[in-house]
Amino acid sequence: MVDGKCWVATDTGPLGTVVAISSIESQAGREGLPSGKFLNAVLLKHSAPGKFKSAALQQLVYESHGIFRRAQLQQKQAGLEIGDILSLSLEYRSVIRSALLSVDESDEDTCSLLSSWELIWSLMETVFFKPSSSSIVVDLIAWARICLVKTDYIDEISSCLLPSKIRRLDKEIFWKQVIKDDALKKLSEIIDQFDVSAFCDMDSEGDLSRLRQNLRGLVESGLFEKGSEAFKIAMLLMGHLPTFKAISSFSSHWFEILPLYAFLYRPNAQLEELPGLAKECAGLLSSKEEIEIDTIVGAVCSLDALLAVQQIARFNQDWWLAAHLSDLLRKVNSDLMNAYGIDARQHLLMEYGTQLFEEPGMWSIGFDYLLECGAEGEERLALLISNFQVDNEAVALKLISRCSVEGYGDLVGDIERSLSLRFLLTGQWSTALIWGMRTEDSKLLETISNRILAQCSSEDIAKMSILEGLNEIILVSPSLVFLHKYYHYKKLFVSGQKKAAALCLVSDELCLTFH
Repeated sequence: MVDGKCWVATDTGPLGTVVAISSIESQAGREGLPSGKFLNAVLLKHSAPGKFKSAALQQLVYESHGIFRRAQLQQKQAGLEIGDILSLSLEYRSVIRSALLSVDESDEDTCSLLSSWELIWSLMETVFFKPSSSSIVVDLIAWARICLVKTDYIDEISSCLLPSKIRRLDKEIFWKQVIKDDALKKLSEIIDQFDVSAFCDMDSEGDLSRLRQNLRGLVESGLFEKGSEAFKIAMLLMGHLPTFKAISSFSSHWFEILPLYAFLYRPNAQLEELPGLAKECAGLLSSKEEIEIDTIVGAVCSLDALLAVQQIARFNQDWWLAAHLSDLLRKVNSDLMNAYGIDARQHLLMEYGTQLFEEPGMWSIGFDYLLECGAEGEERLALLISNFQVDNEAVALKLISRCSVEGYGDLVGDIERSLSLRFLLTGQWSTALIWGMRTEDSKLLETISNRILAQCSSEDIAKMSILEGLNEIILVSPSLVFLHKYYHYKKLFVSGQKKAAALCLVSDELCLTFH
């Protein structure tokens, strides 16, 4: 139950964890349980292992981890202002771009994933992190310049051209060819008079109206042939909606035309008008099926930060994007990531940290994210460590050191015990015994010693130098005492000291069961 107002129920299955939320209308329902109305249920999918096999994604994980740790430290020491949060957002976005530039061209899936992340992050930054007193249209134009300038058509055309022609394909040559047409030349001159940069800086109020007046004069003069490209461009910039709809039909996603739509029809729109703008724009392409990226961008444009993060998490099972966005959003306003008393940031950081803990070589990074999740994070860490598949002793020692530093001494024994049993199963007797002695667990040492006595040859026991200098630790296990004595017996017997060897096996220190 949360705050006495809602009831939260969870259940875990093969696909993930189902969380159901209901409102409480009566505290005394059937069988004494609260009764109420069902609100919502979501499936939190289990993260699939091996999500970060790509070198570019690994680079992203390592570099963003440094930014994340610095953000937490800065918040604890001095707090974070909106300007600080924007700077952190820019750093994260720079990391995404850096990873994207490092992707091999043949890895289309990773390239597509990182491109979508950059697009989403940039828009989230525009809407939630960037303080702006100007029109939202200015910010949308800036977003389009970053994320919407590349089209598939460029790649398709370039692949059909010879290298010599590609070198000649630049803006200057292109426009020289275009303006050989008198109509296009005149159109180009008028468009050049409109300073987009000045418009974005809010220094040229009225320029858009003058541009449209000049274009209207050209159209009415009959210079443009009706239906020509010049005519279409002029009509588009004049705000002719049928022309805009016709051109929009060539777009793959409704949000690709959003900046242009806002510029042409709502040039002075403010941030609070963005949901309506997005709805109008999406309606123009309603005939096209909406896919994941459309849904996510729509959620961002709704100005509902929690909904946006939920949609991102729903369609991205690697958790990186949702986890880091939720962390910054909560630093902007702690209420943005809360719903029915549940902190979405904590859940997402836990899922991301868990995923990293299970990724080869990334457990130490996952450790840091889980540490930021309070008591629940500590419980998850304990569970993960107890089931952690340690690959080698070096990793085990690092994990033990980290647990000791962070105050999880009770988990150290679990790691040592797990490693000892693993070496025991693979017949690495001395190593199993070394790790078993670290635990000082008498039952475990008894198990190890009995297994060695039952399965290890006397010659191999004689080679186990670990048994040479045992101290009082041997007293916790009768079988270990016998193993210790038997080791010395073999060494003395081989060296010809048979009487001394015999005394080892009739020592009073031995349990009677070994006599």
